[in-house]
Amino acid sequence: LSSFCGKNMSLKIPKKIFFGQRFPLYGTGFRPKVEEIIKLKYYDTVDSCFEFERSVKTDNFGRLHLSEMMISNMISLAKTEKSHDPFILEEFSSTKLEIEVGRISHSVEICSGVGEDIVKEEIREDGIVANVYFPKNGEKFPGILHINGSLNHIQDARAIRLAREGFVVMEIAYNGTGNSNFSA
Repeated sequence: LSSFCGKNMSLKIPKKIFFGQRFPLYGTGFRPKVEEIIKLKYYDTVDSCFEFERSVKTDNFGRLHLSEMMISNMISLAKTEKSHDPFILEEFSSTKLEIEVGRISHSVEICSGVGEDIVKEEIREDGIVANVYFPKNGEKFPGILHINGSLNHIQDARAIRLAREGFVVMEIAYNGTGNSNFSA
């Protein structure tokens, strides 16, 4: 964790995480028992900005704590202006999450993890186009067949996150994506 300080305020946030990795946020030096606005801006690898804002009350000592689950939920609720845009994460790319509390802001680099702790295998045969993702540690994991709805591309981000949670994920392209013959 790193500390990022404003005037008597500090936040402890990681500098770099893998996509789907959870982390808490700790802050000190805020005014006691007040509502602080937390703003998240999450950028995908095609520079779409997903935003979410909420207020959180500091404790009696001016401390702020957001659990891993609270941060994860805030990220999940982030929307673009159009609100229906898909989040695009190219498999070997990095993206960023900006967090702002009061006068303090910080960016977290988010890496896909493919090639580091997630393995990706591609299937391109007999008219089937699919990507398979799984944790690198080689254990047996439950499987998920991931079909992307009506989008015309494979959505690596969701499959990578599920693999990080301990699943083998086969993501199948269809409706002509990647020369696939499969249709829903």
